[in-house]
Order: sequence, then C-alpha cells, then structure tokens
Amino acid sequence: HQARLAQLGAGLAHEVKNPLGVARGLAQSILDEVPPGSSLSEKAAALIDEADRAARRINLFLRYARPPEPRPVPVDLEALGDQLSRLLEDEAVRKQVRLDVSLQGRIMADPDLLRRALMNLLLNALKACAYPESSVRLYVEPDHGDTVTLCVADTGVGIAPEDLPRVTEPFFGRFEQGTGLGLSIVSEIARAHGWKMEIQSMPGQGTTVRLRGIKKTSLPAEQPAASGGQQTGE
Repeated sequence: HQARLAQLGAGLAHEVKNPLGVARGLAQSILDEVPPGSSLSEKAAALIDEADRAARRINLFLRYARPPEPRPVPVDLEALGDQLSRLLEDEAVRKQVRLDVSLQGRIMADPDLLRRALMNLLLNALKACAYPESSVRLYVEPDHGDTVTLCVADTGVGIAPEDLPRVTEPFFGRFEQGTGLGLSIVSEIARAHGWKMEIQSMPGQGTTVRLRGIKKTSLPAEQPAASGGQQTGE
C-alpha cells in the first residue's frame, strides 16, 4: 500500500507541475510586458516566486517518493569526512559552532546516498545549535564483528519528547527554514541499506543520531565524487 501511495503521489505531483509551469510562464510574460515597479509587475513577480517555491517542494517530494536503490561500493570514510568538513566549514564559522569530523576506515555503502544522509544530519545539527560555542561531531563507533556505527552528535536545542517519534515523518519540520524532509530521507537511505537509525535527544542538551549496522570492508575505496562546493541538505 505504501509503495502504491507513493506512486500515486508522484503521479499527482507530475500532473501539478505541468499547469504550474504554464502559470509561471504566463506570469513571466506579464512581468516582461508591464512597466517595472507597477502594481501588476509586483503581483506577477510574487506569482513567479510562489510558483518556484511550489515547484521546489514538488521536486523534493518526488525525490522522497522514489525509494533509493543503493549501489554499495567501498567508501573511504576519511576522504568523505574531509569533503564534508570543507563544505560545512564556512557555515560552522558563521554560526560560531565547533565542527569536529573524525572518520576513519572503509565501509560498504552507496557513496552518493551516504554523503546525502550525512550532509542532511550535519546540516540539521548545525541548525539546532542556536548558541555560539555549541558543537557538532561526526564520528565512528565500533560495533561488535564486521560492522560500525556512524554518529552525528550536537549540543544544540534538542528535540521535545513529544516530537521525537515524529521527526522522521515527511514534512515534519522543527526549523523555520527547511522542508521537513531531511530526517525522512536519512531514514529511507538507512532502511534501503539495511542499517538501523537511532535518535537520542534531550531538550536543551542536544541530539545524537546513529546509523548502525554498516558493513566494514578492507577492499580499496572509490574516490568520492566532486561536490562542486554545494550543500545538499533537504
């Protein structure tokens, strides 16, 4: 039933995108034809902004509705950690948050999906750090046997107990700026890999998210793909 609902929702989203694109095009035509600064031009510009905002939400929904299909390969965690640190360094400095990324070893995972999951977790953690001198850590916890746990911990505002069961629901957002899809996407990526996602949080003390059951490997790792310097959190 869930797969069928996702399929129907994706179809509906596609159907909405077409007339939305037409409406945006008409608004753009009006904007091009009327005098700049007029009341009509301001209304047309507002319509374009709203159409673009709606289109972004639809695109995010479509990405969520398509279940991820991991293609696991050996991943060098240290190289991935260096990449994530470089991408988020400026944001951490801007918020006066200590960012500590300490990853070692190699694991089996889809590199793009893993990077997407960790980026979402790190961006969420940075958003939760409302005060200077807070900290965000990404590190590895060894498991018993041939698996490891990846952890993202922050000393931010934490999650209210009544919200904790819902934070992985689609569009359940705790921050004004955000889509409410970040943790949902991480949860889906973990599920698709066969990992277990755990969230522990205390209001006013911070949150720790763990991805458990990740397979270690001794095989040579593939080089992480270049990111173009963009953050890709949802």
